[in-house]
Amino acid sequence: MDVGPFVWAILDRPEDDAPRLVLADYLEELGSAQGEFIRVQCERARLHPADPRFADLARREDELLRTHRRSWLRPMHALLEPERAYPGLPLQHAEFRRGLVEDIRVDAAAFVRHAEEFMLLGPVRDVCLVVMTDDRRAAAKILKSLGGLECWARVEVLGLRMWAWTEAAIGQFLARAAMPRLARLHLYGHQIAPEVLRRLLRWPGLSQLQRVEVNSASNEGAALLNASKYRTLFGYPF
Repeated sequence: MDVGPFVWAILDRPEDDAPRLVLADYLEELGSAQGEFIRVQCERARLHPADPRFADLARREDELLRTHRRSWLRPMHALLEPERAYPGLPLQHAEFRRGLVEDIRVDAAAFVRHAEEFMLLGPVRDVCLVVMTDDRRAAAKILKSLGGLECWARVEVLGLRMWAWTEAAIGQFLARAAMPRLARLHLYGHQIAPEVLRRLLRWPGLSQLQRVEVNSASNEGAALLNASKYRTLFGYPF
């Protein structure tokens, strides 16, 4: 079923339940259990956990997810190459918020090829991309392609997981990607080098962010972040 037009309406008013409930009506008319799921998650999101209805809604939400999650995520899985994950790292992941997919983690190369389809799986605003290569040139090429995509205007949280961070790779991405709504940035990898962090600190868009998380910075890199004017963005201590 094509929910693209509904997704755009929801993106125009992301915090308003009304467009989501219009989609719920449509899905229920088609006999889809996701219509009920949207209603359940929207109602639970409005309640305090102490409300007597909260626990019942949570139980029903879990029942619907256990029964239907695989089929609801089939369109996402169809865009990905199967079995592309390192041991211990689940590559394909999605979180439902108020009934729809808003948070995805996928293979970066697949995202380059199918960004528009991924972003219409739901009102997606939280994206984590995994670059599945330790070849520096290949990784830099993927980052350059990612930066040229048009989807970044709606992304509020971005995670980048790489095994081959280079200053050139992060520089190409930051120079090309227009991310006016980005509030949080997460960088993951093995020993993210100081030169990568120096390039990040020169990025003008850093001043708009609320939070930056860097995984596996070296001691030198941690000292660099702690000494910068953006120190409070990165948290404390390193």
